[in-house]
Amino acid sequence: MLKLERVSKYYFSGNNVVQALRRINLEFKTGEFVAITGESGSGKSTLLNILSGLETYEDGKMYFNGKDLSHYTIEELEHYRKNYIGYVFQEFNLINSYTVYQNIDLALSLQGLSKEDRHKKVLNLIDQVGLNHATNQKASNLSGGEKQRTVIARTLAKDYQVLVCDEPTGNLNEEASIEIFKIFKEISKKKLVIVVTHDVSQILNYATRKIHIYDGEIMEDSYLAAHKDIPDNEFVVTKTKATLLNQMAIGFRNVLAVPKKSILALFAILFLLSMMFSVYSAGIIEQNKPIETSNPYFSNIDSSRIILIKDDHTQFTDSELTEIGSIENVQGIFNNDVVFDSTFLTKKFSAAEGKYLFYYFKPLPALSLIESEIIEGSLPVTDSEVIVGNNGLYEIGDTIDLANSYGLVATQALNTDQFTFTVVGIANEPVELEDDLHHLYFSNLGLARLAPSSIYENSEISINIYGTEKFDIPTDSWITPEEDSSVDIGSRTYQIPYPTWIQIDNSLEDGEVLSVNLMYFEMCRNFSYKIEIRDDMEAGLCDATAFIESHDITYRAITVYENDKLFQPITLISQIQTDSDRSNKLYMNEKTFNDFFGEENYQITVIVKDSFDGNKVVTELKELGYNVFYPSQLLSHEEALEIVSHNLLVSLIVAAIIFVIILVGYFILKYITVSKIRDYLILRSIGSSKSNMKNILRFELLYLSIISIILMIGIAFMIDIYLIDIPDFLKYFKWHNYLLLFALVVIVLEFIVNRLAKNIYQVNVITALKGVQR
Repeated sequence: MLKLERVSKYYFSGNNVVQALRRINLEFKTGEFVAITGESGSGKSTLLNILSGLETYEDGKMYFNGKDLSHYTIEELEHYRKNYIGYVFQEFNLINSYTVYQNIDLALSLQGLSKEDRHKKVLNLIDQVGLNHATNQKASNLSGGEKQRTVIARTLAKDYQVLVCDEPTGNLNEEASIEIFKIFKEISKKKLVIVVTHDVSQILNYATRKIHIYDGEIMEDSYLAAHKDIPDNEFVVTKTKATLLNQMAIGFRNVLAVPKKSILALFAILFLLSMMFSVYSAGIIEQNKPIETSNPYFSNIDSSRIILIKDDHTQFTDSELTEIGSIENVQGIFNNDVVFDSTFLTKKFSAAEGKYLFYYFKPLPALSLIESEIIEGSLPVTDSEVIVGNNGLYEIGDTIDLANSYGLVATQALNTDQFTFTVVGIANEPVELEDDLHHLYFSNLGLARLAPSSIYENSEISINIYGTEKFDIPTDSWITPEEDSSVDIGSRTYQIPYPTWIQIDNSLEDGEVLSVNLMYFEMCRNFSYKIEIRDDMEAGLCDATAFIESHDITYRAITVYENDKLFQPITLISQIQTDSDRSNKLYMNEKTFNDFFGEENYQITVIVKDSFDGNKVVTELKELGYNVFYPSQLLSHEEALEIVSHNLLVSLIVAAIIFVIILVGYFILKYITVSKIRDYLILRSIGSSKSNMKNILRFELLYLSIISIILMIGIAFMIDIYLIDIPDFLKYFKWHNYLLLFALVVIVLEFIVNRLAKNIYQVNVITALKGVQR
């Protein structure tokens, strides 16, 4: 059944060549119990390894069941050993973290048996070797004899044709050795049993044949007892393969069997996954952060602002506004959107510098804030509430006096009390205190309150005066054409210069406009009033009552979205006052103001959270047929190139960092996994194929990865509750981002699996096991 013809084996060490076996000729038959003896280094273990296919040879031939194995590859020898050879080691080679039951069950799992079939056979094998009392004991807690019996039971779990044993009783006492030899004797009734041993006196009582080797040559080959010949063709190889379910079970058992190493591996994978995810997320956020750009049409290009008009330049209807407002990610709609292109200022006294310092703000919608950006307080609700940045300028409860900064010169005497707001919240602001422009977040009511000044800032305001052009000084009255036919009737239009502020005074009647110190003498001179007193400013001021009663005065305001507008009659009330706070101002009630300055909704601002939401909303608005302008995304050629370069640099940095993380994670996982190399070598020695081994390793890492992902999700929930709003950066992830991360993780884990499997299968399993145990 097993035959050697002039087999020689050489070992090479540097320039030296050592011949371990010299022209060995041997034949073995099924039913024999062969004892191979010899001194240490004589070649007996080498002979055993060649017979079992664990080592190759340089000269001669070996036949098994008539087949020449001389030219078998390493892979073919693996199949030979897996199908025909059972190996019992001197060092026991049990998985110490497994119980007796699990060690034996492992060999059956690799054969693809079902759980029910394995259970019955394991119990029979345990009974056969007399280990019923130790079924559930871990191998690390067994005595030497019990360990060797477990190894024998595990070896017998597969129906091998040949059982080879290398010093199986070398670590046992005499009593335990005799028990092991008795078991071998029983096994040899149906198989070929070959034992290498130094314990000659005991084994000779049970062996049927003795082979003595000295210095690589056969010195003795004698038969000790008769044996029953068993025809070799009675043995049928049962080709089995571990099922995927069995491989999953082995992987799961390996994870549970060594909890300390599994926990270390778990943390390594958790580190790998969390760092990869964090760095990748940071890169995605960096590539999607608001763009620092400029725009010639809009001074406020915040990413929360989308400007919308209709192609036919008509007003938005209520149904259209409702439709726009119902789009997902739209936080609100604001009609008078010119307020976003205004800049407001305030002054605050600095004790350190002994003077007022001026700070400029751009108004932003509070609806664009996310919860994590609000450090303290709450969102503004009323028209007099505001959120400020966390630069230390204001605290909750403080009041802020604001003025529209257009046309104003920031002098120490300047009053900035056009509007007053109360701070109700502090938000995380991306600018520093010394920066030129800060952020203020208003409710829609607050923005509506600011809007008139912004509309007025962008309006052309005119007064038209029609009437007589002659004033009679002796009678101190205006001469009409009826009184003097030479009197001309004139019409003059005067544009009111900015920064003449318009103030709301609801004590005035509808259509009434109160003018304080605005009826300049030039206006009156044009109508021939007191021309001779040109240098007398006080005298040069009109007698308002007489002038107003004698002339028709109309008023118009052409606002941002109007090309022309007719003059409308007003009731002008003129006052001369020395109060500088009321000088150069016009007063009217709210209804009159809205009649002149109320903006129709030809152009609206759609409010979103950020550019991520904005780009999605822009797509939907365009599909609805609107003309959409997204100021933060309107880029010049140079800005576009800069962004492409920036994003490319971010990608390279992220890739480099992830590569380093992968290397660190790989070496940590490799170290932890290599610490279990003995267990994997044992798996190989009992018949695990390379593909089986890879799958078992994959499942181990898969289980740990699943636990790591669950832990990451739990940690993310905690971070989401206590630190930052996780969904705010997860929304930047699209399916391909998750797919890329998944692919990276799979590549890393697969690399580890293949490297480890290569290490396990490229070495001599016996030598490797001995090296690991040493």
